Amino acid sequence: MKFTCQVEINDSLDSVIKEFSDSEKLKYWQDGFVSKTTIVGNNMATGSKSEMKYLMRGQEMLITETVLDNKLPDYFYAKYDHKHTENTMLSKFSEKNGKTIYKAEIDYYRLSGFMVNLIAFIYPKLFKKQVDKWMQQFKAYIENKEND
Repeated sequence: MKFTCQVEINDSLDSVIKEFSDSEKLKYWQDGFVSKTTIVGNNMATGSKSEMKYLMRGQEMLITETVLDNKLPDYFYAKYDHKHTENTMLSKFSEKNGKTIYKAEIDYYRLSGFMVNLIAFIYPKLFKKQVDKWMQQFKAYIENKEND
C-alpha cells in the first residue's frame, strides 16, 4: 500500500528542518509519542536505529526506526518496523516563496495479523489519515510555536 501526503508550512526550510530533526519535539505533533531511544549509531544518522515508544488507546506500541538515508535538508528516508507492519517513509523538503513544502511518500509493504489486514482492506485510507494528521499537527506546531 503506497500513498503520498503533502503540507505547506509557513516557515523557512531551515526552521522546519531544525524542528523535524529534534526528537525531543515529537511529543508536540505526534499523538501518543512517549520516547525515542537511539540503539545503534547517532540519532537520525544514516544507518542508525532507534526504538520509538507510543501509547495508543492505552496500549504501548514499539516501533524500530532504521535510517536508510539522511540528506537533510533535502530528504530523510527511513524504515519503520512494528510487529504488525513494515513501511518506509521518504520525507522530502523544499522551499518556495519563503514557505516549506513537506512531502511524505509512504510504502507499507508488510501487514500481518488478521485485524491489521482487515483494516487495510476495508479502510485503507486510515493509514493515510494518520500520516496526514501528524503532518497537519507538525505544520500547526511550527506555525504556532513561541519563538525561543
